[in-house]
Amino acid sequence: MSVIDTASRTGGRASSVAAALLLPLVGRVPVMAAPCRMHASIDRITVSLADWTREVGLETPVLVVGFSLVVTAVTGGMAYVPGGLPLGLLFGLAAFLAPAANTTVLTYQLLAAPEGMRGRLSGISGLSSGIAGVVGPAVGSAVVSLTAGPLTFLVCAGGFALVALITVLSPSLRRFPSLDTVHSS
Repeated sequence: MSVIDTASRTGGRASSVAAALLLPLVGRVPVMAAPCRMHASIDRITVSLADWTREVGLETPVLVVGFSLVVTAVTGGMAYVPGGLPLGLLFGLAAFLAPAANTTVLTYQLLAAPEGMRGRLSGISGLSSGIAGVVGPAVGSAVVSLTAGPLTFLVCAGGFALVALITVLSPSLRRFPSLDTVHSS
């Protein structure tokens, strides 16, 4: 059955059309879900970084707000460094910080959520990450195609600056309640 047939039979409902589009991929899912050695290494590095931040006493709000500010600065700095190794080092720094901040927030959310709600929270987090994984490259490719050279990095830094501003202005992100406070209420 073709996608057009499915869409016409279901009245064009988006969920049915999406399911029909994904159906050819079902046979490939086990291959796509195979463990990737690189991801395991990144996970170990991220866990080690999270352990280190706890040991030195960096609180969750410092990591979240600091991440958004540092990534903004690093991305803006990419506009001013030559290509090659210096640019690659800045990309690596930005890519290294993202999993640490993400792990910090997700760990906090899962520990703060009531046990019966953790599955829903994980589902919403996964859906949000999936959407970001589609929208991010689409927006990024539009920025790259509409701008050139250093302007590309400055536009991306502007997007990160917006996220940093929201993070800095958000009372929830600036003042995570302690887990003891969350569990006692």
